[in-house]
Amino acid sequence: MKKLLTHTLIYTVSPQIPLLINFILLPFLTPYLSPRDYGIYGIILAYIGAISGLKDLGFLTVISGSFYKYQNRYRFIWDRILGFLTIWTIIISVFTGILLFYCIPEGAIQNTFYIIPLICIPIAFTDNIVMFGGRYFQLSKKPIIVVTTSISISIVVIAINFYCIKILHLGYMAWFISLFSSQILNGIIYLFLMKKYRIAYPSYNFSFRWIRRQLKISLPTLPHFYSSYLTDFSDKVTLNFYKVDIRTIGIYDLGNTFGRYFNVMNSAYGIAGGAQYLELYSKNTIESEKEARSNTYVIQFIFVSLGFILSIWIKEVFRFLIKNEDLQSAYAITAVIIMSFATRIFYYPVANKLITIRATNQLWKISFIGGIIKIGIDIFFIPIIGIWACVVSNFIAGLYTTFFGFTLNVFKRNTQINYYPLYALLGIILISLISFLLKDIDIDLKLFLTLLFLSAILFFLIKFNKHLH
Repeated sequence: MKKLLTHTLIYTVSPQIPLLINFILLPFLTPYLSPRDYGIYGIILAYIGAISGLKDLGFLTVISGSFYKYQNRYRFIWDRILGFLTIWTIIISVFTGILLFYCIPEGAIQNTFYIIPLICIPIAFTDNIVMFGGRYFQLSKKPIIVVTTSISISIVVIAINFYCIKILHLGYMAWFISLFSSQILNGIIYLFLMKKYRIAYPSYNFSFRWIRRQLKISLPTLPHFYSSYLTDFSDKVTLNFYKVDIRTIGIYDLGNTFGRYFNVMNSAYGIAGGAQYLELYSKNTIESEKEARSNTYVIQFIFVSLGFILSIWIKEVFRFLIKNEDLQSAYAITAVIIMSFATRIFYYPVANKLITIRATNQLWKISFIGGIIKIGIDIFFIPIIGIWACVVSNFIAGLYTTFFGFTLNVFKRNTQINYYPLYALLGIILISLISFLLKDIDIDLKLFLTLLFLSAILFFLIKFNKHLH
């Protein structure tokens, strides 16, 4: 347990170091960036994301499972999967290049033959190495190597961004250069580590019948993993399809990206809290389930409170960090995105219950359908309300992903207590609406309401926690 907690802390805290540096640099870099830069980068990343889910064909599941199931011969499986994927990713990289050739937005066409190699070369030659190397050290419980590599490369990337944006004034091209640099550096480091630890060598001594057997295991996981693309990137593709102005897309991309910084806390809780949920659910007692429910409500209220406070102060945060008047207008979008992520703690008790009872085949009904709902809203409402359709769809899809799991029969049959999800849903919607309405009021009133809200939440948490127990 001590090792588990230590590794969880390492994986949770370490990724925040580059994020913190990026935050500190925002006032120095945003004067040299424009909505057009964010729009171009966001659209191109969206098209890359549409294909990235197919790069490993879900083999990551097979790689992880074989490591534990076949400890004496997992390398036999890894070598052949790596051999197959080296062929597959070359095909994917070519397809990505063709897609980008036709889909790069007008403002970046002059750099097409720079952008395509910067994106496609790492897909073909380094992504597999990084995937196998990183997964080996995670499964071997050696997180220090992964984290040290990640932080070191992130710092190099930040330095490249700073130089290319502020000194060379390259705008969006700086991000593609730094992305390429990070992937190549990662590939070189993990190539050395793969040889040193004999992690995997590509072997082409496989039969397609054997590959088909592995694909029967890996491919069913794609809808669940692909859902992250549907929720995170698909909106920029839809906006570009409807010919929304590139600067407007840039405003949305900045607001969306900035709001997603809040999701780092959410993901960290998913890592740290997952073990606790699994431990409590494995006891299969009413008392342990009550404790899980109580913890869920407490953490959810904390996140909603932080999201509420940050949302109503986001205008002032943008004025301090974003030294560019054109980009500052993204603060309203960010306020909604923050709340859409602050409300997702209720997803974890459902997800971990399904994992405990081995009903993970139900997860796609939550994640994948949530992505489909988002796309549907975007398609129908972008022509009417523009980028705000994407903002609203983020929020609605987030609520679906968070609360739909409570309606699954398999969850109801295996849960001994009521989580009162409807009350939580209505409370979250009300607080989110209030935070959006308050984002433009006077600072003095914001300060008063912030203190009042914190006092009310503290009182409510104490009372409600007693009631749940």
